[in-house]
Amino acid sequence: MLVEIVADGELDLSLGPALVSALANALDTAMASASGIVVTGGETAKALLSKLLVNEVELVDEIEDGLCLGLARRGSDLPLITKSGAFGNAGSLVRALEKLRMIRATGILA
Repeated sequence: MLVEIVADGELDLSLGPALVSALANALDTAMASASGIVVTGGETAKALLSKLLVNEVELVDEIEDGLCLGLARRGSDLPLITKSGAFGNAGSLVRALEKLRMIRATGILA
C-alpha cells in the first residue's frame, strides 16, 4: 500500500504534525499487520512508530545514502526502512520495496 500526503495549493508546514498524526490514525489497522514498512520523512516515521508502540529501532544497514534499514522493536520485530526527505532519487523507493520483498521471502536482513 502506498499512501501519499499531497498539498493542494500552497504548502502550509504548520499542518505537518496534524497531518502525520491523522495518517498514523488512519493506518492503524493496516500497520498492525504489516510485514515491513517504508517511511519517508522524520515526522511521519515518528508518528507511525509511536502509533505502533515502537520505542526502539535497531539500525541494521544503510541501503544507500539516506535510506536506512532497521528493526522496529515491538511485540515482534518489524523490518523498517526510513528515507530522509532530502536524499535519494527516483529509484530509492523502488529499491526499498525490493529490499523488503527480499527480507519477506528469505527472512535475511543483510
